[in-house]
Amino acid sequence: MDMSQPLSSDLKIYTDLASVFQEKISRACLEGMDRYNIMMGYYSILSSPFDQYVECATSENDANEKKILDICDRVVKDSDYGPKDCLKSILKHLNSDNVRVILQTITLLDTCISNCGQNFLLEVASNDFEKEIRKILTNVKTHPKVSKRLGESLKKWAEGNFKGDPKLSLIPSLYNKLILEGYAFTTTGSDSSNESAKNPLLNIL
Repeated sequence: MDMSQPLSSDLKIYTDLASVFQEKISRACLEGMDRYNIMMGYYSILSSPFDQYVECATSENDANEKKILDICDRVVKDSDYGPKDCLKSILKHLNSDNVRVILQTITLLDTCISNCGQNFLLEVASNDFEKEIRKILTNVKTHPKVSKRLGESLKKWAEGNFKGDPKLSLIPSLYNKLILEGYAFTTTGSDSSNESAKNPLLNIL
């Protein structure tokens, strides 16, 4: 398997269809329909074996360390398809309308980046996923808590896991571009905040 082509066919379909579904979502929102349910219907086209596990790990009332680390174990055991399938499920939940679910999804993503190996990092450092992170961070409608958490995570990734590897350069590049564009990345200032940055599982609210 050629791992130099991350997020190839399945997520390429996602990006190709995005404009079509965006129009449908906008129309449905005007009609008072729930955007999250619409998006879940769309994303169900791209179902993943990790969907049920990510759903449990990011559930509004049921997120815990054991479930998050179990997902990491599954990704590592299936090094060929696990990284792509897991990230596909994570993408779905980053588009939730529930702020708590999104925050827990960022925690899951952060933990996977720290524990799931190079193949997972290659999936994250892809054009498709980079666009998703940029879209969330630059959207004025994104909840401030989500912007703060994701911004802190992107800064940590750019200065840590993705630094110095040409194959992973899209993440540091995104971070630097956003700085040049005036995006304000927050910095941790207390011991407790620094500890949370080191251990993403402590960020679960």
